[in-house]
Amino acid sequence: MSTISAQSVIAAVKRVSNFLLPAFAAAILSKLLSFLFYLHVSSTSDVNEVVKTECNCECWDGVFKGTFGRGRYKSVYFNMEKTTALLLVLLAVVTVTVVKGATKVTRLAVTGKLRWRLFALLIPTTYLYLLSFWSAFDAINDRFYSSGLLYVAVFLLLLVFSTFIYMHLSESEPSPVLSSFSSSLHLSSFSSFLSFCTPVLTACALVLIAGYLLYLDTSTFRPAKYAYTIPTPCSCSCWDGVFKGRREKGGAKSVYFNVEATTTLLLTLVTCMLIAGNSFVVKAVKSIQAKALRTPLLFAVISTIFPIFYGFWALFNYYNDRIFHLLHSQVYFFLSEVVVACIACAQMSKEDKLNPFLLWFGFSIDAVHLIQSMMDQFIANVLFGKGERHQVSRDIGLLLGNVGAMICIGGALVGYYRNAKGLKDNARGAMWRELRTHALLTIAMSVAHLLLLPLIPGLGG
Repeated sequence: MSTISAQSVIAAVKRVSNFLLPAFAAAILSKLLSFLFYLHVSSTSDVNEVVKTECNCECWDGVFKGTFGRGRYKSVYFNMEKTTALLLVLLAVVTVTVVKGATKVTRLAVTGKLRWRLFALLIPTTYLYLLSFWSAFDAINDRFYSSGLLYVAVFLLLLVFSTFIYMHLSESEPSPVLSSFSSSLHLSSFSSFLSFCTPVLTACALVLIAGYLLYLDTSTFRPAKYAYTIPTPCSCSCWDGVFKGRREKGGAKSVYFNVEATTTLLLTLVTCMLIAGNSFVVKAVKSIQAKALRTPLLFAVISTIFPIFYGFWALFNYYNDRIFHLLHSQVYFFLSEVVVACIACAQMSKEDKLNPFLLWFGFSIDAVHLIQSMMDQFIANVLFGKGERHQVSRDIGLLLGNVGAMICIGGALVGYYRNAKGLKDNARGAMWRELRTHALLTIAMSVAHLLLLPLIPGLGG
Protein backbone atom coordinates (compact mmCIF):
# COMPACT_ATOMS: atom_id res chain seq x y z
CA MET A 1 0.00 0.00 0.00
CA SER A 2 1.58 3.25 -1.11
CA THR A 3 1.58 6.21 1.25
CA ILE A 4 -0.35 9.37 0.44
CA SER A 5 2.08 12.03 -0.74
CA ALA A 6 1.78 15.75 -0.12
CA GLN A 7 1.45 16.35 -3.86
CA SER A 8 -1.59 14.07 -4.08
CA VAL A 9 -3.22 15.84 -1.12
CA ILE A 10 -2.58 19.26 -2.70
CA ALA A 11 -3.97 18.03 -6.03
CA ALA A 12 -7.10 16.70 -4.30
CA VAL A 13 -7.59 19.99 -2.46
CA LYS A 14 -7.27 21.91 -5.75
CA ARG A 15 -9.82 19.68 -7.43
CA VAL A 16 -12.28 20.11 -4.56
CA SER A 17 -11.73 23.89 -4.49
CA ASN A 18 -12.24 24.15 -8.24
CA PHE A 19 -15.52 22.28 -7.86
CA LEU A 20 -16.80 24.19 -4.80
CA LEU A 21 -15.64 27.70 -5.74
CA PRO A 22 -18.55 28.38 -8.14
CA ALA A 23 -21.04 27.16 -5.52
CA PHE A 24 -19.54 29.40 -2.82
CA ALA A 25 -19.44 32.30 -5.26
CA ALA A 26 -23.10 31.69 -6.14
CA ALA A 27 -24.13 31.69 -2.47
CA ILE A 28 -22.16 34.83 -1.61
CA LEU A 29 -23.33 36.68 -4.71
CA SER A 30 -26.98 35.85 -4.10
CA LYS A 31 -26.68 37.14 -0.53
CA LEU A 32 -24.91 40.31 -1.69
CA LEU A 33 -27.30 40.97 -4.56
CA SER A 34 -30.35 40.40 -2.35
CA PHE A 35 -28.98 42.89 0.19
CA LEU A 36 -28.26 45.52 -2.48
CA PHE A 37 -31.66 44.85 -4.02
CA TYR A 38 -33.34 45.29 -0.64
CA LEU A 39 -31.59 48.63 -0.14
CA HIS A 40 -32.71 49.73 -3.62
CA VAL A 41 -36.36 48.71 -3.41
CA SER A 42 -36.90 49.73 0.21
CA SER A 43 -35.70 53.27 -0.57
CA THR A 44 -37.87 53.62 -3.70
CA SER A 45 -41.04 51.89 -2.49
CA ASP A 46 -43.76 54.11 -1.07
CA VAL A 47 -45.79 51.47 0.73
CA ASN A 48 -44.51 48.17 2.11
CA GLU A 49 -47.51 46.28 3.42
CA VAL A 50 -47.30 43.81 6.28
CA VAL A 51 -48.40 40.42 5.00
CA LYS A 52 -50.79 38.45 7.18
CA THR A 53 -50.40 34.75 7.86
CA GLU A 54 -53.79 33.95 6.32
CA CYS A 55 -53.88 35.53 2.89
CA ASN A 56 -54.94 34.89 -0.68
CA CYS A 57 -53.34 35.70 -4.02
CA GLU A 58 -56.01 35.86 -6.73
CA CYS A 59 -53.37 36.74 -9.37
CA TRP A 60 -51.66 33.36 -8.97
CA ASP A 61 -52.86 30.46 -11.13
CA GLY A 62 -51.76 27.95 -8.48
CA VAL A 63 -50.43 25.40 -10.97
CA PHE A 64 -47.31 24.53 -9.00
CA LYS A 65 -49.08 24.33 -5.64
CA GLY A 66 -49.99 20.68 -6.16
CA THR A 67 -52.16 19.47 -3.28
CA PHE A 68 -51.26 22.39 -1.01
CA GLY A 69 -53.86 25.04 -0.23
CA ARG A 70 -54.06 28.30 -2.15
CA GLY A 71 -54.36 30.33 1.04
CA ARG A 72 -50.97 29.21 2.39
CA TYR A 73 -48.46 32.06 2.58
CA LYS A 74 -45.42 31.70 0.31
CA SER A 75 -42.24 33.63 -0.37
CA VAL A 76 -42.42 33.17 -4.15
CA TYR A 77 -45.41 32.95 -6.50
CA PHE A 78 -45.10 32.39 -10.23
CA ASN A 79 -47.64 31.64 -12.93
CA MET A 80 -47.20 28.96 -15.58
CA GLU A 81 -46.93 31.10 -18.73
CA LYS A 82 -44.46 32.09 -21.44
CA THR A 83 -43.56 35.37 -19.76
CA THR A 84 -42.42 33.47 -16.66
CA ALA A 85 -40.15 31.30 -18.82
CA LEU A 86 -38.60 34.44 -20.36
CA LEU A 87 -38.01 35.97 -16.92
CA LEU A 88 -36.41 32.75 -15.64
CA VAL A 89 -34.14 32.64 -18.72
CA LEU A 90 -33.01 36.21 -18.00
CA LEU A 91 -32.35 35.22 -14.39
CA ALA A 92 -30.37 32.16 -15.52
CA VAL A 93 -28.23 34.23 -17.90
CA VAL A 94 -27.41 36.78 -15.19
CA THR A 95 -26.70 34.07 -12.63
CA VAL A 96 -24.30 32.10 -14.82
CA THR A 97 -22.45 35.11 -16.23
CA VAL A 98 -21.98 36.86 -12.89
CA VAL A 99 -20.87 33.70 -11.06
CA LYS A 100 -18.56 32.67 -13.91
CA GLY A 101 -17.04 36.16 -14.01
CA ALA A 102 -16.65 36.35 -10.23
CA THR A 103 -14.98 32.92 -10.19
CA LYS A 104 -12.45 33.92 -12.85
CA VAL A 105 -11.71 37.27 -11.18
CA THR A 106 -11.10 35.49 -7.86
CA ARG A 107 -8.72 32.97 -9.41
CA LEU A 108 -6.79 35.65 -11.34
CA ALA A 109 -6.55 37.87 -8.25
CA VAL A 110 -5.20 34.97 -6.16
CA THR A 111 -2.61 34.05 -8.81
CA GLY A 112 -1.65 37.70 -9.45
CA LYS A 113 -2.59 37.61 -13.15
CA LEU A 114 -5.52 40.03 -13.01
CA ARG A 115 -5.52 43.18 -15.16
CA TRP A 116 -6.71 45.63 -12.54
CA ARG A 117 -7.52 48.41 -15.01
CA LEU A 118 -9.91 46.18 -16.90
CA PHE A 119 -11.31 44.97 -13.60
CA ALA A 120 -11.99 48.59 -12.62
CA LEU A 121 -13.85 49.00 -15.91
CA LEU A 122 -15.74 45.78 -15.29
CA ILE A 123 -17.22 47.01 -11.97
CA PRO A 124 -19.43 49.83 -13.36
CA THR A 125 -20.22 47.68 -16.39
CA THR A 126 -21.47 44.91 -14.09
CA TYR A 127 -23.58 47.42 -12.16
CA LEU A 128 -25.21 48.68 -15.36
CA TYR A 129 -25.61 45.07 -16.51
CA LEU A 130 -27.49 44.12 -13.33
CA LEU A 131 -29.51 47.34 -13.45
CA SER A 132 -30.59 46.66 -17.05
CA PHE A 133 -31.51 43.11 -16.08
CA TRP A 134 -33.72 44.24 -13.22
CA SER A 135 -35.31 46.98 -15.35
CA ALA A 136 -36.10 44.42 -18.07
CA PHE A 137 -37.37 41.91 -15.49
CA ASP A 138 -39.60 44.48 -13.79
CA ALA A 139 -41.00 45.93 -17.03
CA ILE A 140 -41.81 42.52 -18.57
CA ASN A 141 -43.27 41.30 -15.30
CA ASP A 142 -45.58 44.34 -15.22
CA ARG A 143 -46.64 43.78 -18.86
CA PHE A 144 -44.82 46.89 -20.16
CA TYR A 145 -43.48 44.95 -23.13
CA SER A 146 -42.28 47.90 -25.26
CA SER A 147 -40.01 49.29 -22.54
CA GLY A 148 -39.12 45.73 -21.51
CA LEU A 149 -37.79 44.91 -24.99
CA LEU A 150 -35.74 48.12 -24.94
CA TYR A 151 -34.18 47.15 -21.62
CA VAL A 152 -33.51 43.64 -22.98
CA ALA A 153 -31.62 45.17 -25.93
CA VAL A 154 -29.51 47.26 -23.53
CA PHE A 155 -28.99 44.16 -21.38
CA LEU A 156 -27.69 42.16 -24.36
CA LEU A 157 -25.33 44.97 -25.44
CA LEU A 158 -23.88 45.16 -21.95
CA LEU A 159 -23.59 41.37 -21.92
CA VAL A 160 -21.47 41.48 -25.09
CA PHE A 161 -19.31 44.34 -23.76
CA SER A 162 -18.76 42.73 -20.36
CA THR A 163 -17.94 39.44 -22.11
CA PHE A 164 -15.31 41.25 -24.17
CA ILE A 165 -13.74 42.62 -20.98
CA TYR A 166 -13.97 39.23 -19.30
CA MET A 167 -12.11 37.58 -22.18
CA HIS A 168 -9.03 39.81 -21.61
CA LEU A 169 -8.92 39.95 -17.80
CA SER A 170 -5.88 37.68 -17.58
CA GLU A 171 -2.42 39.09 -18.25
CA SER A 172 -1.63 35.93 -20.22
CA GLU A 173 -4.36 36.81 -22.74
CA PRO A 174 -3.87 39.33 -25.58
CA SER A 175 -4.33 42.94 -24.56
CA PRO A 176 -7.58 44.37 -25.96
CA VAL A 177 -7.74 47.40 -28.23
CA LEU A 178 -10.94 49.11 -27.17
CA SER A 179 -10.76 51.61 -30.02
CA SER A 180 -10.94 48.80 -32.58
CA PHE A 181 -13.37 46.33 -31.02
CA SER A 182 -14.02 44.39 -34.20
CA SER A 183 -10.34 43.97 -35.10
CA SER A 184 -9.55 42.46 -31.72
CA LEU A 185 -12.15 39.75 -32.22
CA HIS A 186 -9.84 37.49 -34.19
CA LEU A 187 -10.31 33.73 -34.36
CA SER A 188 -8.98 32.93 -30.89
CA SER A 189 -11.01 35.73 -29.30
CA PHE A 190 -14.10 34.51 -31.11
CA SER A 191 -13.45 31.02 -29.74
CA SER A 192 -13.12 32.51 -26.25
CA PHE A 193 -16.36 34.37 -26.82
CA LEU A 194 -18.10 31.14 -27.79
CA SER A 195 -16.63 29.36 -24.75
CA PHE A 196 -18.12 32.08 -22.57
CA CYS A 197 -21.51 32.02 -24.32
CA THR A 198 -21.79 28.22 -24.14
CA PRO A 199 -22.58 28.24 -20.39
CA VAL A 200 -25.12 31.02 -21.00
CA LEU A 201 -26.90 28.96 -23.65
CA THR A 202 -26.63 25.94 -21.37
CA ALA A 203 -28.32 27.85 -18.56
CA CYS A 204 -31.14 28.89 -20.91
CA ALA A 205 -31.59 25.31 -22.08
CA LEU A 206 -31.59 24.02 -18.48
CA VAL A 207 -34.29 26.49 -17.49
CA LEU A 208 -36.47 25.60 -20.47
CA ILE A 209 -36.04 21.84 -19.94
CA ALA A 210 -36.70 22.16 -16.20
CA GLY A 211 -39.76 24.32 -16.94
CA TYR A 212 -41.08 21.73 -19.37
CA LEU A 213 -40.56 18.89 -16.88
CA LEU A 214 -42.22 20.98 -14.19
CA TYR A 215 -45.15 21.68 -16.51
CA LEU A 216 -45.57 17.96 -17.18
CA ASP A 217 -45.42 17.19 -13.46
CA THR A 218 -47.81 19.90 -12.31
CA SER A 219 -50.18 20.13 -15.26
CA THR A 220 -50.47 16.80 -17.07
CA PHE A 221 -50.64 14.73 -13.87
CA ARG A 222 -52.65 17.33 -11.95
CA PRO A 223 -56.29 16.57 -11.12
CA ALA A 224 -58.91 18.84 -12.66
CA LYS A 225 -60.24 19.80 -9.21
CA TYR A 226 -57.19 22.03 -8.72
CA ALA A 227 -57.94 24.11 -11.84
CA TYR A 228 -58.15 27.86 -11.31
CA THR A 229 -58.78 30.84 -13.61
CA ILE A 230 -57.24 34.19 -12.73
CA PRO A 231 -59.89 36.95 -12.57
CA THR A 232 -59.30 39.98 -14.80
CA PRO A 233 -59.00 42.49 -11.93
CA CYS A 234 -57.05 40.57 -9.26
CA SER A 235 -55.25 41.25 -6.01
CA CYS A 236 -52.59 39.47 -3.98
CA SER A 237 -52.71 40.07 -0.24
CA CYS A 238 -49.81 37.64 0.28
CA TRP A 239 -47.37 39.96 -1.47
CA ASP A 240 -45.51 42.64 0.50
CA GLY A 241 -45.14 44.81 -2.61
CA VAL A 242 -41.56 45.81 -1.80
CA PHE A 243 -40.08 45.22 -5.24
CA LYS A 244 -42.83 47.13 -7.06
CA GLY A 245 -40.92 50.39 -6.47
CA ARG A 246 -43.13 53.43 -7.09
CA ARG A 247 -45.61 51.52 -9.24
CA GLU A 248 -49.07 50.46 -8.16
CA LYS A 249 -49.39 47.24 -6.17
CA GLY A 250 -52.34 45.97 -8.20
CA GLY A 251 -52.31 44.30 -11.58
CA ALA A 252 -51.45 40.82 -12.78
CA LYS A 253 -47.80 39.76 -12.86
CA SER A 254 -45.96 36.61 -13.86
CA VAL A 255 -43.76 36.48 -10.73
CA TYR A 256 -44.38 37.70 -7.19
CA PHE A 257 -41.78 37.43 -4.47
CA ASN A 258 -41.51 38.84 -0.97
CA VAL A 259 -38.29 40.40 0.23
CA GLU A 260 -37.29 38.16 3.13
CA ALA A 261 -34.67 35.63 4.22
CA THR A 262 -36.54 32.63 2.79
CA THR A 263 -36.56 34.22 -0.67
CA THR A 264 -32.78 34.65 -0.47
CA LEU A 265 -32.41 30.99 0.51
CA LEU A 266 -34.57 29.89 -2.43
CA LEU A 267 -32.59 32.12 -4.79
CA THR A 268 -29.34 30.59 -3.52
CA LEU A 269 -30.72 27.09 -4.08
CA VAL A 270 -31.77 27.93 -7.64
CA THR A 271 -28.39 29.55 -8.31
CA CYS A 272 -26.42 26.53 -7.10
CA MET A 273 -28.57 24.21 -9.22
CA LEU A 274 -27.94 26.33 -12.32
CA ILE A 275 -24.19 26.44 -11.72
CA ALA A 276 -24.04 22.70 -11.04
CA GLY A 277 -25.97 21.86 -14.20
CA ASN A 278 -23.85 24.22 -16.25
CA SER A 279 -20.59 22.75 -14.86
CA PHE A 280 -21.73 19.23 -15.74
CA VAL A 281 -22.67 20.14 -19.33
CA VAL A 282 -19.44 22.06 -19.93
CA LYS A 283 -17.28 19.23 -18.58
CA ALA A 284 -19.19 16.64 -20.63
CA VAL A 285 -18.75 18.67 -23.82
CA LYS A 286 -15.03 19.17 -23.17
CA SER A 287 -14.55 15.45 -22.46
CA ILE A 288 -16.34 14.51 -25.67
CA GLN A 289 -14.26 16.98 -27.69
CA ALA A 290 -11.04 15.61 -26.17
CA LYS A 291 -12.21 12.02 -26.77
CA ALA A 292 -11.59 11.34 -23.08
CA LEU A 293 -15.15 10.61 -21.96
CA ARG A 294 -16.00 7.74 -19.63
CA THR A 295 -19.40 6.97 -21.12
CA PRO A 296 -20.80 4.91 -18.19
CA LEU A 297 -20.19 7.77 -15.76
CA LEU A 298 -21.80 10.26 -18.15
CA PHE A 299 -24.97 8.15 -18.15
CA ALA A 300 -24.66 7.74 -14.38
CA VAL A 301 -24.94 11.52 -13.99
CA ILE A 302 -27.82 11.63 -16.48
CA SER A 303 -29.62 8.94 -14.45
CA THR A 304 -29.50 11.15 -11.34
CA ILE A 305 -31.05 14.18 -13.08
CA PHE A 306 -34.66 13.32 -12.28
CA PRO A 307 -34.04 12.37 -8.61
CA ILE A 308 -32.02 15.56 -8.13
CA PHE A 309 -34.59 17.72 -9.91
CA TYR A 310 -37.41 16.17 -7.88
CA GLY A 311 -35.49 16.70 -4.64
CA PHE A 312 -34.74 20.30 -5.58
CA TRP A 313 -38.35 21.03 -6.43
CA ALA A 314 -39.59 19.38 -3.22
CA LEU A 315 -37.12 21.43 -1.15
CA PHE A 316 -38.19 24.59 -2.95
CA ASN A 317 -41.86 23.90 -2.24
CA TYR A 318 -41.35 22.84 1.37
CA TYR A 319 -39.40 26.00 2.18
CA ASN A 320 -41.77 28.15 0.16
CA ASP A 321 -44.83 26.65 1.90
CA ARG A 322 -43.23 26.58 5.37
CA ILE A 323 -43.68 22.79 5.64
CA PHE A 324 -40.59 22.37 7.77
CA HIS A 325 -41.46 18.96 9.28
CA LEU A 326 -40.87 17.31 5.87
CA LEU A 327 -37.55 19.01 5.21
CA HIS A 328 -35.21 16.60 7.01
CA SER A 329 -35.96 13.54 4.89
CA GLN A 330 -36.00 15.54 1.65
CA VAL A 331 -32.67 17.22 2.43
CA TYR A 332 -31.16 13.78 3.04
CA PHE A 333 -32.37 12.35 -0.29
CA PHE A 334 -31.46 15.48 -2.23
CA LEU A 335 -27.92 15.81 -0.85
CA SER A 336 -27.19 12.08 -1.17
CA GLU A 337 -28.26 12.12 -4.84
CA VAL A 338 -26.05 15.19 -5.37
CA VAL A 339 -23.13 13.28 -3.82
CA VAL A 340 -23.63 10.42 -6.30
CA ALA A 341 -23.77 12.88 -9.22
CA CYS A 342 -20.62 14.67 -8.00
CA ILE A 343 -18.72 11.39 -7.66
CA ALA A 344 -19.60 10.40 -11.22
CA CYS A 345 -19.08 13.87 -12.70
CA ALA A 346 -15.70 14.34 -11.00
CA GLN A 347 -14.38 11.17 -12.71
CA MET A 348 -16.26 11.50 -16.00
CA SER A 349 -13.14 12.41 -17.96
CA LYS A 350 -10.29 9.97 -18.56
CA GLU A 351 -7.94 12.80 -17.62
CA ASP A 352 -9.19 12.37 -14.03
CA LYS A 353 -7.86 9.46 -12.03
CA LEU A 354 -10.54 6.86 -11.35
CA ASN A 355 -11.15 6.22 -7.65
CA PRO A 356 -12.96 2.86 -7.28
CA PHE A 357 -13.78 3.40 -3.60
CA LEU A 358 -15.77 6.55 -4.41
CA LEU A 359 -17.64 4.67 -7.12
CA TRP A 360 -18.46 1.91 -4.65
CA PHE A 361 -19.64 4.57 -2.20
CA GLY A 362 -21.95 6.09 -4.81
CA PHE A 363 -23.21 2.61 -5.70
CA SER A 364 -24.06 1.96 -2.04
CA ILE A 365 -26.02 5.22 -1.77
CA ASP A 366 -28.21 4.36 -4.75
CA ALA A 367 -28.67 0.81 -3.44
CA VAL A 368 -29.94 2.17 -0.12
CA HIS A 369 -32.26 4.59 -1.93
CA LEU A 370 -33.62 1.70 -3.99
CA ILE A 371 -34.26 -0.45 -0.92
CA GLN A 372 -35.83 2.48 0.94
CA SER A 373 -38.19 3.33 -1.93
CA MET A 374 -39.25 -0.31 -2.32
CA MET A 375 -39.98 -0.53 1.41
CA ASP A 376 -41.75 2.83 1.59
CA GLN A 377 -44.11 4.11 -1.14
CA PHE A 378 -43.27 2.24 -4.35
CA ILE A 379 -45.08 -0.99 -3.45
CA ALA A 380 -48.26 0.75 -2.29
CA ASN A 381 -48.40 3.42 -5.01
CA VAL A 382 -47.24 1.43 -8.04
CA LEU A 383 -47.66 -2.31 -7.44
CA PHE A 384 -50.96 -2.09 -5.54
CA GLY A 385 -52.22 0.94 -7.51
CA LYS A 386 -53.04 3.09 -4.46
CA GLY A 387 -51.16 6.18 -5.65
CA GLU A 388 -52.36 8.97 -7.92
CA ARG A 389 -50.89 9.43 -11.38
CA HIS A 390 -48.28 11.98 -10.31
CA GLN A 391 -47.22 9.73 -7.40
CA VAL A 392 -46.86 6.71 -9.67
CA SER A 393 -44.82 8.67 -12.22
CA ARG A 394 -42.65 10.07 -9.43
CA ASP A 395 -41.93 6.66 -7.89
CA ILE A 396 -41.17 5.09 -11.26
CA GLY A 397 -38.86 7.99 -12.19
CA LEU A 398 -36.95 7.74 -8.90
CA LEU A 399 -36.67 3.95 -9.25
CA LEU A 400 -35.34 4.17 -12.82
CA GLY A 401 -32.89 6.89 -11.75
CA ASN A 402 -31.45 4.78 -8.93
CA VAL A 403 -31.30 1.58 -10.99
CA GLY A 404 -29.76 3.40 -13.95
CA ALA A 405 -27.07 5.01 -11.80
CA MET A 406 -26.23 1.66 -10.21
CA ILE A 407 -25.92 -0.04 -13.60
CA CYS A 408 -23.74 2.75 -15.02
CA ILE A 409 -21.46 2.93 -11.97
CA GLY A 410 -21.22 -0.85 -12.02
CA GLY A 411 -20.20 -0.69 -15.69
CA ALA A 412 -17.45 1.79 -14.85
CA LEU A 413 -16.20 -0.50 -12.08
CA VAL A 414 -16.22 -3.53 -14.39
CA GLY A 415 -14.13 -1.58 -16.91
CA TYR A 416 -11.70 -0.57 -14.17
CA TYR A 417 -11.17 -4.11 -12.86
CA ARG A 418 -10.85 -5.54 -16.37
CA ASN A 419 -7.53 -3.74 -16.58
CA ALA A 420 -6.20 -6.22 -14.02
CA LYS A 421 -5.83 -8.81 -16.78
CA GLY A 422 -2.99 -6.88 -18.36
CA LEU A 423 -1.08 -6.37 -15.11
CA LYS A 424 1.66 -8.47 -13.61
CA ASP A 425 0.83 -11.12 -11.04
CA ASN A 426 1.67 -8.98 -7.99
CA ALA A 427 -0.27 -5.95 -9.25
CA ARG A 428 -3.20 -8.10 -10.35
CA GLY A 429 -3.36 -9.76 -6.95
CA ALA A 430 -3.29 -6.39 -5.20
CA MET A 431 -6.15 -5.16 -7.38
CA TRP A 432 -8.30 -8.18 -6.60
CA ARG A 433 -7.62 -7.75 -2.88
CA GLU A 434 -8.65 -4.11 -3.30
CA LEU A 435 -11.86 -5.29 -4.99
CA ARG A 436 -12.75 -7.61 -2.08
CA THR A 437 -11.98 -4.87 0.45
CA HIS A 438 -14.12 -2.29 -1.36
CA ALA A 439 -16.99 -4.76 -1.80
CA LEU A 440 -16.99 -5.60 1.92
CA LEU A 441 -16.81 -1.92 2.84
CA THR A 442 -19.73 -1.21 0.51
CA ILE A 443 -21.85 -3.88 2.16
CA ALA A 444 -20.92 -2.56 5.61
CA MET A 445 -21.69 1.04 4.60
CA SER A 446 -25.04 0.03 3.10
CA VAL A 447 -26.08 -1.88 6.24
CA ALA A 448 -25.01 1.02 8.49
CA HIS A 449 -26.79 3.43 6.16
CA LEU A 450 -30.05 1.44 6.42
CA LEU A 451 -29.77 1.20 10.21
CA LEU A 452 -29.28 4.96 10.52
CA LEU A 453 -32.20 5.90 8.25
CA PRO A 454 -34.85 5.66 11.04
CA LEU A 455 -32.96 8.37 12.94
CA ILE A 456 -33.80 10.91 10.22
CA PRO A 457 -37.08 12.72 11.09
CA GLY A 458 -39.75 11.75 8.59
CA LEU A 459 -38.16 8.39 7.73
CA GLY A 460 -38.54 6.64 11.04
CA GLY A 461 -41.27 4.15 11.56
